[in-house]
Amino acid sequence: MSLWEQIEGVINETVSFSRQAYERAREIGSITKKEFEIKALQSQVQKVYTRMGASMHRRFSEGGQESISSTDTEVLGFIEELKKIEEEIQALEIELSALRGQKKPPGTADATPPEDSR
Repeated sequence: MSLWEQIEGVINETVSFSRQAYERAREIGSITKKEFEIKALQSQVQKVYTRMGASMHRRFSEGGQESISSTDTEVLGFIEELKKIEEEIQALEIELSALRGQKKPPGTADATPPEDSR
């Protein structure tokens, strides 16, 4: 094998390695982006709970209200907002699992019975 063939082989290996490193960096970047999006949504959940708590405190302490019903429009608004954010989080967790190559996101139960029990 000539010197030029050896050099060409080394260059080809280097280019291949660089491509693999680039693809892996893109994957890691996508995963990190999804994780940040999930953290931002989790922060939103905390803010909604804080707003809800402040509202309930104000209603009980300043408004003299003694109870709150689950059909209360303000309560329902908070619940709907929380559900929407939770759905967004679940969708991002599914995307994140796919990026990581997992079949199911962590914390998801498998309702499919094992092969031998069918």
